[in-house]
Amino acid sequence: MKTELFLLKKYWMSHKKQALSILISIIIMSSAVMFISLLNRSEDRYRFHEVLDMCGNFDGDR
Repeated sequence: MKTELFLLKKYWMSHKKQALSILISIIIMSSAVMFISLLNRSEDRYRFHEVLDMCGNFDGDR
């Protein structure tokens, strides 16, 4: 177990740039997916309220 941890540590210490680029890629992709899903949710909510306004829901509680 101790040897395995030592080997993992040694490997990643020699490949720091690769590990950092993988981590940054994961963060960027996660933020892009979150941004797109929130944008889509907002657009769906806007369309839903437009349909309600056309059908007679004039509360104005957006």
